[in-house]
Amino acid sequence: YVYALPGGKIRKANLLKLIDLAIQFEETSFKGLFRFCAYIDRLKKKSASEGEAELLSEEDDVVRIMTIHHSKGLEFPVVFLSEISKQFNVMDTRGKMVLHSSKGLALDDISLEKRIKRDSLLKNYISNAIYRDTIGEEMRLLYVAMTRAKEKLIMTGTYEEDKIPNALKGRFTDAMRLKNEGYGGWMLPILLANKDAYDIKVLTPGDLALEEVQDSISKESLRKDLIALSKETKSSARDALEKNLKKSYPFETSFSFKGKYSVSELKHKSMESTEEKDATPLPFLEGQMSPGAAKGTAMHRFMECFDFSCLGEEGFLDGELSRIKEESLMKEEEISLLDEKQLLQFFSSDTAREMKEASHSGKLYREQPFVLGDDAKSLLLEVYPEYVYPTDGGPMILLQGIIDVFYETKEGFVLLDYKTDRVKDKDELINRYKKQMELYTKAIENAYEKKVIRRVLYSFSLGEEVVL
Repeated sequence: YVYALPGGKIRKANLLKLIDLAIQFEETSFKGLFRFCAYIDRLKKKSASEGEAELLSEEDDVVRIMTIHHSKGLEFPVVFLSEISKQFNVMDTRGKMVLHSSKGLALDDISLEKRIKRDSLLKNYISNAIYRDTIGEEMRLLYVAMTRAKEKLIMTGTYEEDKIPNALKGRFTDAMRLKNEGYGGWMLPILLANKDAYDIKVLTPGDLALEEVQDSISKESLRKDLIALSKETKSSARDALEKNLKKSYPFETSFSFKGKYSVSELKHKSMESTEEKDATPLPFLEGQMSPGAAKGTAMHRFMECFDFSCLGEEGFLDGELSRIKEESLMKEEEISLLDEKQLLQFFSSDTAREMKEASHSGKLYREQPFVLGDDAKSLLLEVYPEYVYPTDGGPMILLQGIIDVFYETKEGFVLLDYKTDRVKDKDELINRYKKQMELYTKAIENAYEKKVIRRVLYSFSLGEEVVL
């Protein structure tokens, strides 16, 4: 599954790496899924990262970009050593305080009387030692870089015309070695002194511009040649070629399918055709729930927590409100949003009495999550009629959602969904939620292999049951 997603190769490799980590964890004294999950949580809290899995092996024929340090011990047919003109980093020698592993520490010499600051003799001595150590380390790194190539070593650098090192005359002295002119400061004088032995190319900005112009001329010449050739081609052959090149794949929209949809997502898409086009949302602050939505959430939460076994008892609603508050099942601000009149009207219905009986027999199911798998055409045709579906129905699509409530009777299941929408009549409610109830029905029947005999939308605002 993950291999088919964008970046599938690295996703698959990361999952395999996770399995390897789990196997390594099991080989320690700490075992079990719980402890492994706790171990991963600790890593996340400490911001420790295992990093992504490596997709490449040492044998893969690819271009590798790495530091000289990381290249130690490796060899390649062709090696590019870039930026040989870049100076070495010697900032450690220029601070207010300098520190050497064996020579010690030194600070600036500050005279309060003369109000001057200067480098002390000790600081100059230690700075010089640090500088020499840095140069020595850079020479070792240059040796490593130049010995990585099996067949060809290409070194590149960028210089201003008047700053190109001169060809070496005589011996390469210690003073030349200590100059901070980068690897090029060491190599170019020797290479320029032996031009016949090495292939040295100097490219100026004019050379690069000329190369770009020549490339543009070549492309334009090729374009003109193709146009001239196309005029000599038979019009029928040219038309056939253009038709084939412009031909679109008939099932291109199949790639627009997501692997998983939610019932709410399909419900809202289905409602688009039934809602008024010029309807505008109320101007609530971004990220803030509207009063209507807040009330709907509170009513749903109460119906989820309500104990139907006490239905019909004297003061049952007040008792349940007190219990839910004491057990912290709902916040006080949520309880204040409940409409007790609407709740009592529902509890006096035949459906509520049936739910009480189902609760006694353990056949009342509330807030049940589900995942349903079916082909794309079966699930999406009504919602996305503009898509072109394959004859076999298309790929498997997962549908997930949460059913408010359903209960079992002798004849089959009764599906119930609470609605707090302010609607004009029941027809508006049916148009909004017909697709949603169909999907819920399919999920229940597939899971329990038993028919849904009745589908009911209960509208708190209308105070009535709407049977689909």
